[in-house]
Formats: sequence, C-alpha cells, structure tokens
Amino acid sequence: MGRAIPFGFPLKTDCRKHMPLPPAAARKELHCRTIEMRGYRREDGLFDIEGRITDVKPEAFQPGAGRWVEANTPVHDMSVRLTIGEDMVIRDVHAVTDRSPYPECPDAAPGVAALTGVSMGK
Repeated sequence: MGRAIPFGFPLKTDCRKHMPLPPAAARKELHCRTIEMRGYRREDGLFDIEGRITDVKPEAFQPGAGRWVEANTPVHDMSVRLTIGEDMVIRDVHAVTDRSPYPECPDAAPGVAALTGVSMGK
C-alpha cells in the first residue's frame, strides 16, 4: 500500500472538531470518516478536482476475513482525481485505494476510468 501523502496534503484523522450543534450526551466515538476535496486550475486551462476519503476507528479490529487494522490507522484510504474542462466534461480520471480492509477493495479503482467523457453539467 502506497503513498504517505497523496496529492500533497496530509491525512487528517481528528473528528473531534467542534460542530455548531448543541452539546451531545455522553458517548464513545466508533468511527471517523473524513472527506477532503480540492480544486485546481491547470496551466493548460483544464481543472483538476481531487478527493480523498479516509475511515479511521479508535480501536483495533479485524473485519471478518479482512486484514487486521490497528487503532487510529486508516481502514480505508481512497483518492480520486478528475480532470474536467469548462464544459464540465470529464477528460481524465484516476483513482487509487491505498488502504482497505479486504484484498479485493483496490480492484474497484480502475473502474472509474469509465467516467471519461461523461458530462457533469447535464
């Protein structure tokens, strides 16, 4: 499994940031999903949209026949980059799964190539 810092931004796993909600009852965190999205204007006039999803659990566990996952390490760490034009048509797309609980999970990433040519604006 791969890159320590994909797309130039570090993994953020702190889900304890304050939300504008009333105080909650006493509870124990079970799972944290972080979704990061960034947009870039390229020198060639196209745009890159990069996203990353990470799932972290505060306790170690093993899901079924999956791999052992240490506490506070990513269960999932998946990244995607879409390249689009001003016409909102997807020109290129890449996805990777750097961490997953099951060996077959990374097999899904190559399927996103089918999005090439799809219009996001209609």
